[in-house]
Amino acid sequence: MTTFNLPPGTLLTVTELASLLRLHEATVRKYADRGDIPCVRIGRVYRFEIESVEKWLQNQVRGGTDAS
Repeated sequence: MTTFNLPPGTLLTVTELASLLRLHEATVRKYADRGDIPCVRIGRVYRFEIESVEKWLQNQVRGGTDAS
């Protein structure tokens, strides 16, 4: 299980990730458009792998800028 109690490999939608991070959906999309948050784009739809998001989030807490 991940920090968010989701199975590894879980792909989240913009709505789901916004809810988990307590951000507005437009903010999540803006971060994805700018490449600030790791995501996969399938056509016009973003998906966020939970492990990548957790790594990104931990890096943000530490004050880093690397999205890997």
